[in-house]
Amino acid sequence: MATPPEFYADENVVTRSVCRRLKQLGYVVHTPSELLAKFGSVEVTVGLHPLMGAVQRLTQRAGAARAKEMALLGRRYPASVLERWNIVNFVVADENLDTATMVIAQELAHGPSIAHTATKRLVSVAVNEGLAAADEAMAEIQRPIIGSADFANAVRSYRKNGIGMAEFEGR
Repeated sequence: MATPPEFYADENVVTRSVCRRLKQLGYVVHTPSELLAKFGSVEVTVGLHPLMGAVQRLTQRAGAARAKEMALLGRRYPASVLERWNIVNFVVADENLDTATMVIAQELAHGPSIAHTATKRLVSVAVNEGLAAADEAMAEIQRPIIGSADFANAVRSYRKNGIGMAEFEGR
């Protein structure tokens, strides 16, 4: 069964709980409020380093230099900085968080779940095993898409109605 991409939206002060969530989530939305949306790996302030895989996930999303900065200094950053560093996908105004989150959820829910599953798998292979492994795995990962009813229906819809008009059923 196909699994849709997951995402996380938050308007509260966040620390390593979001780092833990980044283990499984592919999409993060935040608000820009300086008082509410702060993020950091603050474990160093109590003599620790980020636990539960945060260092690895931050390295993956933001690069080694930013991951070291966050872990070694223990600072908290506004959402706008995290967006520039690729830790947060995008930032919306506080009052638009619920609407933006619902729009994304609807897009994902009504999208091609078989293709989404393949995308998640291919990204995971690329991240965990490298580009060459992803290139090697690509045809096998994409096979379920090409054989799906959703793909066939989407191609017909595209030819008849233009781009973006297909409806997907997850089969």
